[in-house]
Amino acid sequence: MFITKWILQLDEDPPSHIVTPALHKNREQIRDTFRDKKGYAKSDTPEELASFAREQLRQDFLSADVGITGCNFAIAESGSVTLVTNEGNAEMITSLPDTQISVMGMERLVPTWEDMEVLVSLLTRAAVGQKLTSYITTITGTRIEEEIDGPDDYHLVIVDNGRSKILGTEFQSALHCIRCAACINVCPVYRHIGGHAYNSIYPGPIGAVLTPLLDGYEDHKELPYASSLCAACIEACPVKIPLHEHLIRHREIIVEEEKKSPVSEKIMMKGFAQWASNPAAYKLSTKVARTALKPWTKDEYVENGPGPLKGWTDVRDFPAPAKQSFRSWWNKRQKGGEA
Repeated sequence: MFITKWILQLDEDPPSHIVTPALHKNREQIRDTFRDKKGYAKSDTPEELASFAREQLRQDFLSADVGITGCNFAIAESGSVTLVTNEGNAEMITSLPDTQISVMGMERLVPTWEDMEVLVSLLTRAAVGQKLTSYITTITGTRIEEEIDGPDDYHLVIVDNGRSKILGTEFQSALHCIRCAACINVCPVYRHIGGHAYNSIYPGPIGAVLTPLLDGYEDHKELPYASSLCAACIEACPVKIPLHEHLIRHREIIVEEEKKSPVSEKIMMKGFAQWASNPAAYKLSTKVARTALKPWTKDEYVENGPGPLKGWTDVRDFPAPAKQSFRSWWNKRQKGGEA
C-alpha cells in the first residue's frame, strides 16, 4: 500500500479504494507517472516498476527524520499499535527515523492481544483472501536500551473528526468497520462508478454510510442513494454492519428530517402516492400503459422512452407492459376461461 500511496502522491490523485488505493490506474499510467515525475526510462512491466519504486522509496526511508504511519488496531492492555501490510515498508518507517508518529482513529482501539489477533485474521481474509498478511508490525513506544533500532521519540495522535458524535446513535455499528473493503468489492454500484465518484476517502457502501455522518448531509446527501439495496455488502461484511439498513435510515433522515430532497421529487412522490393508493386509478393505468407506450415500443422493449423513462431507456432495457395484466389473467382463470 505504501507504493500505491506514493504513486497517488506523485500524481496528486485521491485514492479510489481502501485496500488498493491506486486500483483505478493501470501499469501504463503508472509508468507515465514515473517517467514524468521521476525520470523513469524503463518498461511498464510490474517487476521493473516495483523495483524502481523500491529504489526511490528506500532513499526516503534511510534519510527520514520522522516516520508517520496509520494504525489498523491499537491494543489497550499494552499500549501497542498494530500495522498490517504486504510490503514490509512499515518496518523501515517505524525502525529507522528518530521520531515516530502514529495516527489512529479513535475506533481502532481493541482491549487485548487476543482481540487484535481475531480482527487481523478477519481483516486479511476479508480484504484479500489471505490467511495472514505478509507483515504484521506491532510497536510499543520508544526503543529500550538493548534495542538497536526504533524511535527515540514516539507520539500517538488519536483522531476524532466526528466519530464521537456517532457513539450512542443508531449508526454506532458503522464504527465497527475494520477497513477490509469487502463491501466495496461486492458492491455493483461501486463496480460501475468507481471510487472517485463518492468524493470521499471512504468509497463504496461503508463510505455512503460513514461520510455523511462525519461530514454532514449538505455535501453528501446523494451518497445514501448510491446503492441498489441488494444487501450484498451485509453478506460480505466480516463484522456484520447492517449497511443497507443504515442507508435506508440515511434516506429517511434526508427526506423527512433534513428536508433536502428536491421539490420536484416531493411533488412526484406525492402524486405517485395518491395514484397508487387509488385502486380505480391504478387499474386504469395498467390497462392503458401498453397503448400509451406503443410509439416507443419495439420488439417488446421501450426505447428512447418519454419523460422520466428516457434516462433509463438510454442505457438500460425497459420491458414493455404485458398484453394482459396478472389481475386480468387471474380473473379470467377464476371464471373458467383460458389463462
